[in-house]
Amino acid sequence: MHDIFLSYSREDQAVARRFTEGLQGEGFSVWWDQALNPGEAFDQITEKALESARAVIVLWSKKSVESRWVRAEATQAHAGRRLVPVMIEPCKRPILFELTQTADLSGWKGNRDDQAWQSFIAGLRRFMGGVAPMQPAATASVATANGSVTRSPSARRIIAIAVAALLLLGGGYWLFAKRGADVLPGMAASSAAAAPHAASSLVTLAVMPFVNLSSDPEQEYFSDGLTEEILNQLAQVKDLRVTARTSSFAFKGKSEDLRSIGKQLGVTRILEGSVRKAGQQLRITAQLIDVQSNAHLWSKTYERELKDVFAIQDEIAKEVTGALSVALDVGAMARARGGTTNLDAYDQYLRAKALDRQHSGDKATPYYREAVRLDPSFVSAWSGLYYDLAGTLMFSPSSADVRREMEQVGAHVVSLAPDSWQAQSILAGQLTDQHRWEEAESALEKARAAGADFGVDVGAGPGITHGGVDTLFLWNTGRIDEAVPIAQRRHEADPLSLQASDVWQTMLLLAHRGQDVEVEYLRSKALEGDHRSIDDMEGTRRMMSGKIDASAARERMQPVLRLLARHASQQRIPTGRIDDRNALAILRAVVTDPSSTSGESIYAALYAGYLRDKELSLAAFRRSYVDFHGPDIFYLWFPFWDSFRSDPEFKRLVRDLGLVDYWRKSGKWSDFCKPVGADDFECH
Repeated sequence: MHDIFLSYSREDQAVARRFTEGLQGEGFSVWWDQALNPGEAFDQITEKALESARAVIVLWSKKSVESRWVRAEATQAHAGRRLVPVMIEPCKRPILFELTQTADLSGWKGNRDDQAWQSFIAGLRRFMGGVAPMQPAATASVATANGSVTRSPSARRIIAIAVAALLLLGGGYWLFAKRGADVLPGMAASSAAAAPHAASSLVTLAVMPFVNLSSDPEQEYFSDGLTEEILNQLAQVKDLRVTARTSSFAFKGKSEDLRSIGKQLGVTRILEGSVRKAGQQLRITAQLIDVQSNAHLWSKTYERELKDVFAIQDEIAKEVTGALSVALDVGAMARARGGTTNLDAYDQYLRAKALDRQHSGDKATPYYREAVRLDPSFVSAWSGLYYDLAGTLMFSPSSADVRREMEQVGAHVVSLAPDSWQAQSILAGQLTDQHRWEEAESALEKARAAGADFGVDVGAGPGITHGGVDTLFLWNTGRIDEAVPIAQRRHEADPLSLQASDVWQTMLLLAHRGQDVEVEYLRSKALEGDHRSIDDMEGTRRMMSGKIDASAARERMQPVLRLLARHASQQRIPTGRIDDRNALAILRAVVTDPSSTSGESIYAALYAGYLRDKELSLAAFRRSYVDFHGPDIFYLWFPFWDSFRSDPEFKRLVRDLGLVDYWRKSGKWSDFCKPVGADDFECH
């Protein structure tokens, strides 16, 4: 056990070394890490040192006040009444620590005879010896480095802080506006029944991944899962725009200042915290921070038994919405939205979701199965299993067993909770794939009424993309203009997600905004993730738009054509380079071969369209969408086929897909088609 744990920003390492040597010279044992890396502050050794130290000295500087790791250590020490803050350069301290005396040693150069240093050491000895605790800032004088005395805050400041503290202790919230100066209107009562004043404009918030303080680093799935559950609940709150998980978790383990994070995510508030899980004991610290002022708008530590984790999630969400002064209208929150109160089932569910996020194939499936075995009414786990199986089916479409189980699981979700957003979302997806447009739209409306927010990466299940079931429905039915604002909102909610960018680029392409596609594609190059899909789409767009020459386009399609050549073996096409004439023969063989697939037919339609063979391209589309009942009908609305839509065969195609009947009955026509008289229509 050490006397002192020294908390500092890595940029202040030279100053930290000076303090360590000075403290050791005074006879104190000091724990500090000279090679501290972002994200490594809470490993097993550091955690034990932080817990066992008699005092925690925090060196406040311009860098450390913006460090999530230093603030987490300071919050931990503050909760345990072991915090000894020191100012090493002029800076604005986090407001949570205004009530704790802070020594100003910004001018100390390491001289142990310095009067300010000796005054600080004397106070430190009293603090650690229990003779006289450090006095609150309202009454104490603080020795400065040059020996002068800085008096306590003005009377007005003291009263403001005292009132804020009383509100906090009384179950209210001490709330500050954007600049941390004025109390926000409409403070929420501590009771969930008292509705806070609704904000006049959208409040923006990012929930950062809570730091795992448990001694076991493998418990990180638990802290990540708890963070996501809180994020999911906050995302349902009216007047609150919450950054999606992918973007907020992009900063996990990175030492980046809050202003930079807020600017990148486009938010004004950040919720962060830490989680310690030891056996059946749970300790969660959460704090809400204003990005611009770095002011703490709300902070609380929860020390409960593990069985209370569900109540804590709800409580944090409710108190944060109160502190933000926005309308809380989500009722019983997650438990009524398909969750569980079975701790073991919840643990299995979190493990499954952690594996899904790692794109680990079907490794998550056994955990979902175990979660629903432990709690057969756990709707979200059943939904997760459904989409996990759907993902598996993408890579093994011929697997009858997977398809059969997926259908059974989907049917079970619908029978278990027919009115839930999970059940209606699954139904909407299935009905869209079956081209049952009216029924699919009805299911979408029911899912939305039940609280679904499709595609914002919050509780939608791993199989629902950022495009969302509702966006996909609009795309397939040709209602592109309606889909743009929905897709844009989701893209803005997850700006650092490559998948969200991929969907947004598809959206822009469907909207015939080619220049904007190029801008977004260039922006996406800096995003983390597998770029193969997005690069492939961009290459295809450039090929179809004539932005690469014919030889480069042919070269690009060679691998695909060689794969499709299995359908034209009777043509005896050379296995080497395939020219346009041979390519057309291969594509015709794909359209006529009974063993071809929906995906292969789409490739045939694509390249036939590039070769301007309208008849063959439309025949390939029919093969995919009508004969195979394939998905992704939105390809019909890409700008590459603008000139094809006036063809009589195109009209027959959309009529056979049931789209014309749907358009006429609903009155919601495609942006590319319109009625002509009572019985006819035209497309362009």
